[in-house]
Amino acid sequence: MSHHSTSGPPTTPTLARYRSLKLVDQRSFDIEIDLDFKLGDRGTLVAHGQQGGGYSIYIDKDEVHYLHNGYGDTTDVNGGAIPAGRRRIVISAIAKTATEFDVAILVDGERRCEQRGLSMLIGQALFQGIDVGIDRRSPVCWERFSSDGTFAFTGKLGSVTYRPGPHAPGLGPERLEQLRKLAERFD
Repeated sequence: MSHHSTSGPPTTPTLARYRSLKLVDQRSFDIEIDLDFKLGDRGTLVAHGQQGGGYSIYIDKDEVHYLHNGYGDTTDVNGGAIPAGRRRIVISAIAKTATEFDVAILVDGERRCEQRGLSMLIGQALFQGIDVGIDRRSPVCWERFSSDGTFAFTGKLGSVTYRPGPHAPGLGPERLEQLRKLAERFD
């Protein structure tokens, strides 16, 4: 199981675009965020991508959100209130097809909400790498940037861990095998 862990806003450098893409491209994945939350803390926990496509996880008004920018079509999924204290937030993305996935928000193991049928963000959509505790450069959400700038997290962020899962059905190693067999027919 490969993963990337990092801690602390905003001194953590942006993870390179290519490495960031490998964690989420056309596959299921989990993002686990550990933090010590105090009421009133707000800001970006994770941001990946930019105005043309991407996602961010943020806290505002003591609620956790997953914001999905599917090529300009923005969906903001509200996971509800976060109690003060040590918390573990998990964003669980399940690849349904090569072009669509479902996402759920869990807080301390409790499934808070789910959003189905989000557009898969592939390759060229994610022009920027993963930011932790801030949304640098071109923002995932222009409206948020207009009101809050880079929206740096004001609280204590312990760690962010990506856990890549299986590729979308019909992709990955099984797809390569299908293509190899198809090519053998023409030899």
